[in-house]
Amino acid sequence: AKKDYFEFEPFLIEHFNRLYGAKEEEYNPMVKVEFLYMIAHASYRNKKFNQSLEYLSQVTVVLSECAKSFQRQYCVRNTQLKSANLVFLNRLQEAIEHLDKLLEEHSFQMKQEEINTMVNLGVYHFLNKEYKKSQALLNSMSHSDNWYKKIMGMEWVLKKNLMEIILFLELEYIDLAEAKIRSVERNYGGVKGNPNYKKAYDFLSLIKGYINNYHGPRSGLKETIIQGLDFVPYQQEDIQAMAFYAWIKSKAVQKDFYPTLLGLIR
Repeated sequence: AKKDYFEFEPFLIEHFNRLYGAKEEEYNPMVKVEFLYMIAHASYRNKKFNQSLEYLSQVTVVLSECAKSFQRQYCVRNTQLKSANLVFLNRLQEAIEHLDKLLEEHSFQMKQEEINTMVNLGVYHFLNKEYKKSQALLNSMSHSDNWYKKIMGMEWVLKKNLMEIILFLELEYIDLAEAKIRSVERNYGGVKGNPNYKKAYDFLSLIKGYINNYHGPRSGLKETIIQGLDFVPYQQEDIQAMAFYAWIKSKAVQKDFYPTLLGLIR
C-alpha cells in the first residue's frame, strides 16, 4: 500500500524462505506462485533485474503444478514482468517481441491485462524510437480518461497522460502536447497538493519549461531539472519516476532517451 519496495522485498524473501525452506513439506502451488511473483515484482522495482528474472523462472516451474486457468492468468503477468526486466538489461528488442506475441496469441481474461500490455508495448516502441508505432497503439485506446480511471485507477491515467505528452513532443506535435498539459491541469488539479502526485506535477512543470524554451538553448535545462525535482537515495527511488526523469534529462544533455535511461538506472 505504501509502495515501499525497498523494505518490502527483504521482508518477502525472509518469510518466503521461512515458509518454504523445508522441501519435504506440502504446499499450495497457487499460493507459492503468488509469493514468488511478489518477490519478482519487488525485485524489479528495486532495480534487481537478474534477481527478478530468477524468481520468475521459479514461478514458471511451480506454475506447472497449477490449474490451467491459473496458468493463463500468470502467463500475462510473467510475460509483462519479464519484458520489463529485459528492457533494463539492454534487451529491448526481446521485450518488444515478447509483448507482440502476447497481444497476437493470448486471449485476455481481464481487460486490465490487455490495456497494460498495449501501454507497455507502446513505451518500448517509444524507447526504440518507433514513435509512429507508439502513436498507433495510443490511438487504438479510444476510451475516455474517465473510463480508464474506473478500470485502471487515477494514478495510471495520470501516467498515461504524461506519456502521451512526451510522445507528442517527440513527434513535434507541440500544440497537442500543450493541449494535453492544459487537460491534465484542468482534470487533475484536485490532486496537485497530494504528496503521492508531487513528482508527476514537478515533471509536468519541467515539461512546460522545456516547451517554452523549445527553440532556444538547452544549456540551463539540466540545472533546472536538478532544482525542480526532489530525489531520494538511488536504491529507494521509484523506477517509473526515474524513467520520466531520464527523458527530460536526455533533452538536457541532447542524447537519446534509451541509453540515458540505462545509464541512470545503472
